[in-house]
Amino acid sequence: MTISAKLQELFKLAIALTITLLFRHYNFTFTASDLTTFGTAVAGSAGTILGFVITAIALMASVMDRDLLKNLRATGGYKKLISGSFVCAALHLLLLSIALSLLLPWSGDKKTIILAVVFVGSLCAVNLATTGLGFYRVIMSISRS
Repeated sequence: MTISAKLQELFKLAIALTITLLFRHYNFTFTASDLTTFGTAVAGSAGTILGFVITAIALMASVMDRDLLKNLRATGGYKKLISGSFVCAALHLLLLSIALSLLLPWSGDKKTIILAVVFVGSLCAVNLATTGLGFYRVIMSISRS
């Protein structure tokens, strides 16, 4: 991994950490029904986006014979796009599992789990934006040719 790639990943982590710290700073309080609604919404969103990311990976795998993808494979861009997609899918799967844990009937405090949902959700959003931009560029280039 090059220095540029490491700095990009650190920047993504810094954004997610900043959002989490801001969330903690405002000290939101949730009732039990709020937590259920929050957990259900986040789990549903994460599951839906996970499905879209898996579909995007399948689409990229199905158009392997295009000249653009051959060039991307030759330059290493294809590996970066696919590995970024798998990281994005793994993060959404992690977010789904953490959000589902909010729905468990625990009697204790769930602030740590909520902060984990916010952190992983922020990281998912940033990774989804960068991966989606990469997919957008590839799809638009394929559609022009």
